[in-house]
Amino acid sequence: MKELISLLFRIFDQISLLIFGQMPQPHQIQPQNNLPALFGQKLQVAQVFNRRIRILIPSTVALNIPADNSEFIEKANRLFSRLCGGTMCQPRMGFYESENLGLIKEMVFEVEAWTNDLGLKKSLAALEHFIVEILVQLGQETVFISLDDRAYLLKLPK
Repeated sequence: MKELISLLFRIFDQISLLIFGQMPQPHQIQPQNNLPALFGQKLQVAQVFNRRIRILIPSTVALNIPADNSEFIEKANRLFSRLCGGTMCQPRMGFYESENLGLIKEMVFEVEAWTNDLGLKKSLAALEHFIVEILVQLGQETVFISLDDRAYLLKLPK
């Protein structure tokens, strides 16, 4: 069994080299069984997710007009669940400074999903399409998204 696992990791290394042009870091490809001691020996890691995607779904149209954003919350959760296997979604109070209207306060929904390098690469086109849809249909200046430990405000080019 150990030989089979070792062979699978070598195959994954070669696939990663072809797809990404570089070898992945060992922690990105191997499930780690060094769980905290409190778990004992009854559990093992099934998958490791090293990439986190978060997006904020606004609740206004054209900056400050309240809107029903339930369709976009549903779409985000459906999209991330299909692409990444599941989501976490929670309401938040958001504030930002608008160039035109000053301080804007609104309820936003934060949708978060975890995946791996390959899952992220496969998700990017669908995620970009979804962000464009939010920008256009909700008349947003920007959309907040974070990947791993970096945050981005994305906008449509002029």
